[in-house]
Amino acid sequence: MALSLVAGGLAVGGVQAANALGNPLLLSITVSPTAASVAAGKTVQFTATGHYSNLSTANLTDAVTWSASSGATISSSGLATGTSTGVSTITATDPSTLVDGTAALTVTSAVLVSVTVSPPVASVATGDTQQFTATGTYSDGSTANLTDAVTWSATSGATVSNASGSQGLATGTSNGVSTITATDPSTLVDGTAALTVLPLPAELLTVTVSPAVATASVGLGQQFTATGTYSDGSTANLTDAVTWSATSGATVSSTGFATGTSTGVSTITATDPATLLDGTAVLTIVAGGGGSNPPPPSMTSNPVSGGRLTVVTVKGVDFTPGQSVTVTYLSGLRRASRAKTVLCSSTVAGNGTFACSGTIPRKARSGTRGTHSIVASTPSGSQATATFTITRTPRHR
Repeated sequence: MALSLVAGGLAVGGVQAANALGNPLLLSITVSPTAASVAAGKTVQFTATGHYSNLSTANLTDAVTWSASSGATISSSGLATGTSTGVSTITATDPSTLVDGTAALTVTSAVLVSVTVSPPVASVATGDTQQFTATGTYSDGSTANLTDAVTWSATSGATVSNASGSQGLATGTSNGVSTITATDPSTLVDGTAALTVLPLPAELLTVTVSPAVATASVGLGQQFTATGTYSDGSTANLTDAVTWSATSGATVSSTGFATGTSTGVSTITATDPATLLDGTAVLTIVAGGGGSNPPPPSMTSNPVSGGRLTVVTVKGVDFTPGQSVTVTYLSGLRRASRAKTVLCSSTVAGNGTFACSGTIPRKARSGTRGTHSIVASTPSGSQATATFTITRTPRHR
């Protein structure tokens, strides 16, 4: 029996015949939702329902062929994505009968999805500033600089500007970690960053030179020291850090040791090279025989006695600042290779002192039991001597 189709369906007689044969025919397809709205870049799931000649229905979402007009795309499973603003027609077509159904998808402008604040982590000293920027990411994958459009805020420890021309400029106000937040005022979507505010370094306030007044003979000298006083109340020895200078009548080394060159009065100045803060002292240079001349160098050892292989620490005072010192143990043995052993070496500090440690050698190089000399010497010929007594080393039982 012949079947006739009318307007995508069956004539009444054809429906009755199809039912009689037990083969229901697809009459129509309904697409749901029939009308939807989505922002560009967002998705909407559509479903297709088939209506048959025997009044039954079936879910055809995965069986139909999906298509979309301009403004959207749609997957084989009915998932539509808005691509540009406007109205797109979504169509579901049965591939065997070409029966179809449609729905309307209105695509609106892309919506803000997230806000990213850069840099995500930063640190400043108290009182310093850090510029932050806000970038918005939208539903269609596009981005935009929102630095001047968002509302900026900060937790304790910092402030952040919303003023025109300085939006996102954060200022550290107290030690700690502050959370910087950028909020889109219309959607309330926000993003955050962390700003660590560090304490201000102590500021150098004064430089003091000691002694403030001194006298030295021509050709001899005086050791000066420089002490810095800081904003936090602390002090530090700056003798080796400052720049030393002297007016006529004296010269001064990089470690503050001034030498008289002619009689008169010389101003000794210590200047901090970073801040240019300085301090001064007065050195009066007199003819030979007067003044306060440095005492001869001297040295001590600790311990002063013990067995071989004992670790000895030697300390020297009144050496010329900046010179190298070599400390040697004298064994008293005749063979030159065993007569002396270098224990340690050091550099004289700005205050004329040094300290270093070494080990008394084994028997082959230490000599016999008794007292031996330890000598500290500099390239300029300065020397100082200490002693170490080798005692009987007890045997372990």
